[in-house]
Amino acid sequence: MMCILLLAGLLFGNVDTTLVKGDEYSGFKGAVSITLDGKGNIYILDGEASEIIKLKEDLTEIKRTGKKGWDNGQFDNPVSIDASSGLDIYVSDLNNGRIQRFDLNLGFISSLITNDESIEDKFKINRPSGSIIVNTKDLYVIDSDNPKIVIFKDGVHPYTYFGSFQSVNGALTKPGKIIKDQNNFIYVVDYSRKGIMRYDNYGTFFDLLEIDEIKSVAVSNNYLYILTSKDIQVYDTKAKAFKVFLNLPVEMKNRKFTDFLVINNKKIYLLEKSKVTNYIIK
Repeated sequence: MMCILLLAGLLFGNVDTTLVKGDEYSGFKGAVSITLDGKGNIYILDGEASEIIKLKEDLTEIKRTGKKGWDNGQFDNPVSIDASSGLDIYVSDLNNGRIQRFDLNLGFISSLITNDESIEDKFKINRPSGSIIVNTKDLYVIDSDNPKIVIFKDGVHPYTYFGSFQSVNGALTKPGKIIKDQNNFIYVVDYSRKGIMRYDNYGTFFDLLEIDEIKSVAVSNNYLYILTSKDIQVYDTKAKAFKVFLNLPVEMKNRKFTDFLVINNKKIYLLEKSKVTNYIIK
């Protein structure tokens, strides 16, 4: 097995911590996004295959669904999946201009057309690139064409937006992944700004956490895990300070990770186009 050493800092105690390679699952065509539900199940979105794959925590496959198309439960360039509400799964179906909702057994529930004619122009999203549920039922959707985040009340009715060019300091320029912490603060990767934008659940901008070469971001127990081309950095959102830096070994620095997931500060799942691998923190 492959071992990587971490300087633990305050997060894991004042001792060195080992990250040990564990299970692996391969066979994806072009995996782009990974998420976790409230029951310990993992979901991978394979953008090229237009499939959702449901796995156990040990990466044993449970079920899969989806194919390329325009009907309900089908996708055209899906780019993001989120099950963090613990109740449902939301998939950003980019080229179809919609967010599709599934139950935890991968059954189709509904579709939100984000550029529907009934929506006011200021709220329309032609290419939704990410979404997350906040305040139990409100859906926050990223607009990748005209950078902003639109809030859909109860997941249906758009009523406000934030992060647009009109925001003096909090304007998004090239938004990536969106996540939230346990206090409902919203974090959005912004590749042009080379950092992570932080907002409250009302859309008020707080600050920019500047990080070079961000690949993705994850959250676990109010710690931000930031994957870069060189390391994984752990940021304490309460103390507003970095606690851990994991330097990736040479053989991992050239690998093209598309997303990652952290479970209870104990397991890290690194996603590549063709496979996902977990590492256990010892």
